[in-house]
Amino acid sequence: MPLQRLCLLSVLVFVTFLDSPIDAQQTTEQPEGPTKTSGESPAEQKPVELPEIADEPASIDPATLVNSKLAEKVTVVFREAALSEVGEWIENNAGIPVLIDRKALELENISLSEPVTDQLADEPLYLLLNRLSVIDVAWYVQGSILRITSQQEAEERKVTIPYSVSKLLDAGYEVERLTDVILNCIEGPWYDLDGEGGSVDFLGDVLFAMQNHERHLELRGLLKALEKHSRRTFILAPPEHEALRSKLQQNVSVDFDDSPLIEALNDLAQQTRIAIRLDYRALAKYRIRLRQPVSIRLAERKLQTVLDVMLAQLKLTWILKDGVLLVTSTDYAEQRQLTAVYDVRDLCRSFDESEGLANAIMRQSDSMWEDVDGEGGAIQFPLAGVMVVRQTGRIHERLLSLLEAYRGALASSKQRKRHDPDEDVLTRYYRMQSDVANVELMQFLVKTVAPDSWRIANEKAVGEIRGILPAGKRSIGGNVKAGIASSNVDHSVLVIVQKRRVHLEIEDILGRIQNGDASLKSGLGGGGLGGGGFGGGFFSLPQSSSSPAKR
Repeated sequence: MPLQRLCLLSVLVFVTFLDSPIDAQQTTEQPEGPTKTSGESPAEQKPVELPEIADEPASIDPATLVNSKLAEKVTVVFREAALSEVGEWIENNAGIPVLIDRKALELENISLSEPVTDQLADEPLYLLLNRLSVIDVAWYVQGSILRITSQQEAEERKVTIPYSVSKLLDAGYEVERLTDVILNCIEGPWYDLDGEGGSVDFLGDVLFAMQNHERHLELRGLLKALEKHSRRTFILAPPEHEALRSKLQQNVSVDFDDSPLIEALNDLAQQTRIAIRLDYRALAKYRIRLRQPVSIRLAERKLQTVLDVMLAQLKLTWILKDGVLLVTSTDYAEQRQLTAVYDVRDLCRSFDESEGLANAIMRQSDSMWEDVDGEGGAIQFPLAGVMVVRQTGRIHERLLSLLEAYRGALASSKQRKRHDPDEDVLTRYYRMQSDVANVELMQFLVKTVAPDSWRIANEKAVGEIRGILPAGKRSIGGNVKAGIASSNVDHSVLVIVQKRRVHLEIEDILGRIQNGDASLKSGLGGGGLGGGGFGGGFFSLPQSSSSPAKR
């Protein structure tokens, strides 16, 4: 049980090891200043060693998350093949039973003879299935059967799957922050946010999530990316996308004069040897014909630039999706958000610094953000220095450039010691029953929790502990009387001055004692805890009014 449930009292005493008593009415003290060796100026301080940021993995490959049969690489070409024929080919060649949900497809006016034109060249089979989304067809695996159905039915079908998160919890991730990341960075709807949709619950080291097939794939990718990530790791993107990003920087020359759109795109695909696909539904929605004329003349320009200029004439754009460059509508591209995990430990080492980085990004990225605009992308920090962002592909590219520019500026800047909130010195009051707040408990804390941080062991340390007893009880723990005061209260209170990070350890110890952790009780000796436990909660006072305590 968290220590927030331990009470605070405004009056307190304690067994310390203070030279002067604590004024119970005092609310502020001077903060502990940074220590400085005699004669050492700030400029002479040693530069902070920054963690090395890895370049890999650039993404979590969906092939590692889907059914093994669908992850196998195949080569096939379909030209105007009926949807039913595609299903038959998969069943005959992939060794997985296929069931086409005719009723669900009919409800969405999708025929089994719906034409499919696509191809795979030694690529995972699941990519072909994903690309069926251009005709509003989806898929999922139920048991050992591949079900091909409508997107509507696939989205509405939710299942509950348990995930072990032991590694993440051992690495310091907290359940509350993991929940926030899932709800804000995995597409919903979620019941806790929208009043409908999927749900997330933690029981011990197990996460139970109820969602549809596609969201479960994203969740698996997110959990995997949190375990191991790089300067940018997309949670669900095939490795083909990195090759496409390189191709987009390749120079091309074009001279199109009222050339049909389909021919112009074929020309660019041949020049760069990349797979370009058309979102036929998007083109039909905006009444754009495949032979719509386009005109553009550019020499030795990046493919990305050529595509941007050419497609803008038709109010179209492009995205990377399922291993190809997909030409689609600007509306669809702006609505389709991707989630990536960024390693920014070299840019922010605490949650306060992480919040500052998030605010800077939202101001500088020229995009919509949920926290600012009520809609748009999201930024979450499940751990200090680990940033999870959900945004459009274009914004992710700008964000990576922004972070790299920041790193470059830092490299040429003077290294300065940054404030670490975990080092803030706080005064906290822990209320408990008098037979619990005894000398053995205080000595146990001093010897067990950061032993070198207490003044009794190190005169330069900041840690102090005192106990305030009810009136009429002049001593606790036998003949130990120094540093103990009495007050007209029914309970005793421990007043502890320590750094924030040490308080967290103390809270954990006391919380476990309260819950009857036998190993901790026996460590105190002599039955020092007595019976009963704690009551109430606790409150804390910062050592400086300029550094408010944050929980």
